Amino acid sequence: MLIFLIYGNFNKNDIMEALDVNKYIAIVAIVTFVVAFMVLTLSTLLDVVVIAIIGLIISGVIGNNSIKFKNAFNISVHAITLSVILGMIYFIVNVYTGFYIKYFSTMYTLLAGIYVMTAIMLINADEQNGK
Repeated sequence: MLIFLIYGNFNKNDIMEALDVNKYIAIVAIVTFVVAFMVLTLSTLLDVVVIAIIGLIISGVIGNNSIKFKNAFNISVHAITLSVILGMIYFIVNVYTGFYIKYFSTMYTLLAGIYVMTAIMLINADEQNGK
């Protein structure tokens, strides 16, 4: 198809043949994108659940009263937002430049864990000051 576009000698049949060949490539690309999106979404959701459980444990150790799982889950969703954005930037940089950070996935989770711990400590401080 590229040769036809360069030389300008192409007709409707040439375009239809090129589209038939590219149709299968487009289907594979779309299926790959959808599957990758689902896997990354489930992976992020699993990270959020693990961080929420860690938040419940931290809340039980640090605070006088533990928070509910729903609240820990909401805190974890907010905490993982920066990690997801940094993960997207890292992925793009890695694909285009080959730049690699050895323990990025560990730091990805650790950053969200620090946010959860800070949020729980602030909630406990507010509860103690309010009493």
